[in-house]
Amino acid sequence: MPFASNSGTRIHYVLEGQGPSLVLLHGFRDSGEGWREWGYVQALQDSYRLVLVDARGHGKSDKPHDADAYTIDKTAGDIVAVLDDLGLPKAHFWGYSMGGRIGFCLARHYPHRLNSLIIGGMNPNERTGQGQGRNRMLEILMQGMDAVLAWRESSGRPLTPSERAVLMANDHLALAACFQSTLQGPGFSDILAGIQVPCFFYGGTEDAMFHGSFQEWASKVHGARTHSLEGQDHGGAFDRSDLIVPHVKAFLSAIPAS
Repeated sequence: MPFASNSGTRIHYVLEGQGPSLVLLHGFRDSGEGWREWGYVQALQDSYRLVLVDARGHGKSDKPHDADAYTIDKTAGDIVAVLDDLGLPKAHFWGYSMGGRIGFCLARHYPHRLNSLIIGGMNPNERTGQGQGRNRMLEILMQGMDAVLAWRESSGRPLTPSERAVLMANDHLALAACFQSTLQGPGFSDILAGIQVPCFFYGGTEDAMFHGSFQEWASKVHGARTHSLEGQDHGGAFDRSDLIVPHVKAFLSAIPAS
């Protein structure tokens, strides 16, 4: 079972397929297995060596309870630790939701480790810890995973058995620490004009987290490609791999090999 180490924190990852390396980083409360659950691995493994990473606090990676362990810089450093463990100077990176926020941080601090940047369901804006919705989420997390499951099942489509298993394997205190740190803090709008690697940004038209200011900020990244998934909300834009994988493959295939 492969693990990389970032200053003593173990980061779990799995390899699938063959070809140029493509790191896949999931969203909050999920794990690397989500990419398999919703068809990404099957659709991509013949063309790419996929690196399915469990973000710290998720999956089989270490789960510290201290919010200071989840700064966005540290979570971006986890991806670099995985690349180092694999002996990869560079890789393509695809992050969804929280994984996309970490992707923006990679573009800020480690652009030399990226062949391209693909971000779905996330914007580069500042995220503050204020607001009724975020306070409620933290309250639910502190009640334990049964409360998180009940909230999740009441707020959208039913979970599949494997999704339920992944969710319930989480540590609620680790998720709370991650929520307070990785998912909060300064934004990345200041780096957009300076991003040099090829970029692809996408999200659902019904996803307010992404689509409200989508065209405005994406246009600041020189040469960025974009795609909107009509009628999809935040969860739906990830679940429908069939709608987005062809666009991502076309984007990646146009990038010269390095």
